[in-house]
Amino acid sequence: MPPLPPKPSALRWLVAGMLFLATVLNYVDKNTLSLLAPTIQGELGLSDQAYANIQNAFQGPIRTGISSPPACISRRSRF
Repeated sequence: MPPLPPKPSALRWLVAGMLFLATVLNYVDKNTLSLLAPTIQGELGLSDQAYANIQNAFQGPIRTGISSPPACISRRSRF
């Protein structure tokens, strides 16, 4: 009979919970910014294009950050 794999630690669930919380906060943040776009544009005097450029400047690194870890994990995975 092969030996049983080790029991998953509580740390795994802590990390999963933190990732879930970060994802929820990210979506809430995106929705809040989209709802407040007219107010932000009015107070700062931004055109639609200028506001879109600011949004894209922040979303680019977020997209890269979201897509990079899975690629690294799949390359280094032992499973």
